Amino acid sequence: MNEFESDTPVEELPGILGYQFDDHDFVSLSEATDALSSSFIRDFEEQIWLLENELPVKVTLNSIETDFFVKPKIPLFELMDELPAIDIKIDCPPNQGPGGGSGYLIFLADGYNLQQAKDQLNAFIKSMTNALVKMKALNDS
Repeated sequence: MNEFESDTPVEELPGILGYQFDDHDFVSLSEATDALSSSFIRDFEEQIWLLENELPVKVTLNSIETDFFVKPKIPLFELMDELPAIDIKIDCPPNQGPGGGSGYLIFLADGYNLQQAKDQLNAFIKSMTNALVKMKALNDS
């Protein structure tokens, strides 16, 4: 995950799939990210902050089980950056004033197409939804 800075409007950036700034609603700009909802992101982030130990999660990508590790206080977008078809950038301009903000931009990774990104994100969301249930149970106990 790399920092990103551009004067181009977000919606016009090449390869942009979606974004979220300052904990506002997630904005999907592609069918590849339509399954990613603001409420899911908020619920997941809330549980991550309560999580005390790492939680292993298996995500099936192209028929291969891949291990992801949900870690306390590590944002969902950082986990998502481990998907091969997804490239997450952080937009946090260094020269912004005290009222400035930051956000996550989801891009299509080089060498992948929209269908691959959609398939990977859907598999990721399905597995992380199950992880969310586990985190809620762990955090409630």
